[in-house]
Amino acid sequence: MAELLFEIWKDEIDGTLHVEAIGPKNDAARLATAPDDVLVHTFAARSEFEVLGHVLAWQGHGWKEPPAWPSAFFTVAQRRRQARYLAERENSGSAVGTFVASRSTLPSRHGDDFPRHPGRRAGGQEDRDRT
Repeated sequence: MAELLFEIWKDEIDGTLHVEAIGPKNDAARLATAPDDVLVHTFAARSEFEVLGHVLAWQGHGWKEPPAWPSAFFTVAQRRRQARYLAERENSGSAVGTFVASRSTLPSRHGDDFPRHPGRRAGGQEDRDRT
């Protein structure tokens, strides 16, 4: 299992929040449908359940311990694809959105071997195929 980076974007007009795994498909979709959204939070998670736990904790509802269901965890292949995309996006020098907050204030619950940078922008879910 591996951690993926996620971002929470906010629509400043109606307050809608969007949680996205970083990747090209979510970058493109968000820029096409909500180009003025602002990045308000980033975090890493090992599973979809852990994503929910981070979002609930960030919103002040407390941490919800995820069940340890193996099929729900992200894979090393997904992490590698995301890392390649992050490198491409950083090297391109293109801004993918507006960043207004620092990285996750939550402690890493499972180690911190994946980089977390406050300047990262945007998101994508191309890595959902479980390969």
